[in-house]
Amino acid sequence: MKTCCVVAADGSRARIMMIEGVLPEESGPELKEVETLFNVENLMSDREVWTDKNNSNRAADGQVHGYDDHRERYRHECNSHFGRRIVNHVLALASQKDADLIIILAESKMLGLIRKAWAKRSPGGFVLKDDDKNVSGLAPYELHHYLAREGLLPDRHKPLGWRGRAAS
Repeated sequence: MKTCCVVAADGSRARIMMIEGVLPEESGPELKEVETLFNVENLMSDREVWTDKNNSNRAADGQVHGYDDHRERYRHECNSHFGRRIVNHVLALASQKDADLIIILAESKMLGLIRKAWAKRSPGGFVLKDDDKNVSGLAPYELHHYLAREGLLPDRHKPLGWRGRAAS
């Protein structure tokens, strides 16, 4: 394995990590977080994004007409844009770092949007593996352990000759 790029994403953020070699080499590679992307619209409350409805949409008898302010469509478009940003950013980073494997872990809706953006770019030269797990809250070493259990990354192990802490 040359190097690997791992993305753990949910609707609000995408954590991008890379496998890096460590010294001593016997301990195996280490997953390091290199960047975090944020979907600002999902981090804000509805009150910050949407204005209050005004009362100018009333009928003659005083009843308020219902209307659609297209919130769901707007949220979907924001998430689609975030998915495209993730794909563009990861492809640029993977090319720069000469990665041959990209692993994407995301909640199911976000993973669908990322897959759609990936298909539109149709990049060659990378092996893509994905899973609909929301593991964006895991620390890099926990995520590495999870991916090693799934057989996607080599496991970390203690260096040869390691004895642990001496009893005092």
